[in-house]
Amino acid sequence: MIKIMQNGIKWGEGEYTPCFYSMGNNIRHSASCISITARDYEKLPEELGKIQNDTDAQSDYFDSDRCVLEPGDKYYEEALAAYKKRVVADSKRWMKHDEKRLQKEIDSGHAYPATVEYLTGQIENYKKIIAKYA
Repeated sequence: MIKIMQNGIKWGEGEYTPCFYSMGNNIRHSASCISITARDYEKLPEELGKIQNDTDAQSDYFDSDRCVLEPGDKYYEEALAAYKKRVVADSKRWMKHDEKRLQKEIDSGHAYPATVEYLTGQIENYKKIIAKYA
């Protein structure tokens, strides 16, 4: 049994693989595909589907396991939910970071207008992302 969570995948008998998720960044697949990449050269469970790993030990090239899920695949909906949770969590974290930076810039007494404009735009962008996926 596989359980796809926002930070990784639980599978087998207590095994866990931390993962990165991305959406639509694979030219060989549709714009709605979900790419799952194992972190730290961990292994992905074979039940996910076709696992790709281009490691070549002879040339000292090591690659992480990757899997691409398309709409209709067995674990696609679960992976999409995990991807959305990860995007929302990251957006909230970065929004908080930028809000602190903006406040620090304003409190300095000599705020640089371009920095204020940039940070304000970033914060608004994070709010849109959170509203879209939350």
